[in-house]
Amino acid sequence: MEKLEQARLEMCDVLSGAMKANDACEMVQSWIQLTCYDLAHSVATRTTKKGRADALTTIQTDSPEFYDDVKEIAKEIFKNGK
Repeated sequence: MEKLEQARLEMCDVLSGAMKANDACEMVQSWIQLTCYDLAHSVATRTTKKGRADALTTIQTDSPEFYDDVKEIAKEIFKNGK
């Protein structure tokens, strides 16, 4: 439990900007990577350009801390899916 609590605290620090993601433990880094990839996948798999743009706008509004990474990953997923 102690390890999970430490990871939770680090995750809070990363999300608040008090800690860089690269300085967080592996568990937090994996969570961030998976979260970004999952959000990017949901953007990239929208069937229309407008749908993808709307999904990115939602991420920019609801999860701005992930926006830049999600946008880049979504582009790669979309490009490689074609």
